[in-house]
Amino acid sequence: MMRTLRVLAVLSAVFFFFGVLSAAAEVKQEKCPIMGYKPSEKLFVDYQGKRIYFCCGSCPETFMKDPDAYMEKMREEGITLEDSPDTAPGKGPGDGPRGDSKDAR
Repeated sequence: MMRTLRVLAVLSAVFFFFGVLSAAAEVKQEKCPIMGYKPSEKLFVDYQGKRIYFCCGSCPETFMKDPDAYMEKMREEGITLEDSPDTAPGKGPGDGPRGDSKDAR
């Protein structure tokens, strides 16, 4: 019985440790991928199921000229992008708050 408890305690510690490490490795987007300034929640592009925020109105256009390069740079920096609402679990295209598609904003 004591051995089983010891094994469970060790396994719990291992799972906790690796969970903390993986959470520490993830960095939320805190800067614009173009200019590096603080992004605005009002300026974003949904690309490949992820939402990318920008600091100013010209940045989304710059991003879309070579989006894969900026996405790769953010991946290399360990930045975790949030899912765009249309790709979140239980959501499909057109399942917005009023049934609008993202293009109808």
